[in-house]
Amino acid sequence: MVLGRQQWLRIYLKTPPKYPVGPINDIFVIESQVLGLMDMENNLGFDSDAWDEAKKEAINKLQEIARGEKTITYSELTVHIKPRDNSLAVLLGQINDDEKTHDRPMISAVVVRKSFSQNKHELPGPGFFKQAKEFKRKGKDLAIWINESKDVYEYWKPTKN
Repeated sequence: MVLGRQQWLRIYLKTPPKYPVGPINDIFVIESQVLGLMDMENNLGFDSDAWDEAKKEAINKLQEIARGEKTITYSELTVHIKPRDNSLAVLLGQINDDEKTHDRPMISAVVVRKSFSQNKHELPGPGFFKQAKEFKRKGKDLAIWINESKDVYEYWKPTKN
């Protein structure tokens, strides 16, 4: 169950945990508040139509950014789509899954965190790198991002007719 930006995880154990919330029919329950716990199989409780519309809006924006060989921050992207909370990471993950199915690079490579330092690269968040490794991308994070970005820009380059 999603509670705003927080999600609750309920774990059922047959043996009593050290700090149980309480027993339910001889099964002990621990509840813990988990930030960023996301289930990519469902739409985090969002209506399917609203979720699909958000994916469509995000894909259109990401393709536009990729065609311009630019990047966009997570906060800038949330201006263009709904939902606007921590579900963005799940949404981008699902988009990358779809891209992989169609043998395309991870388009979310164009989405980066804000950098307040002149000497620091603007990089995607940790979810991007975790998924890149699941997709068998090799190398250090910076190299993975640079290579994936190049592939995205090349794939989405406007054709000259």
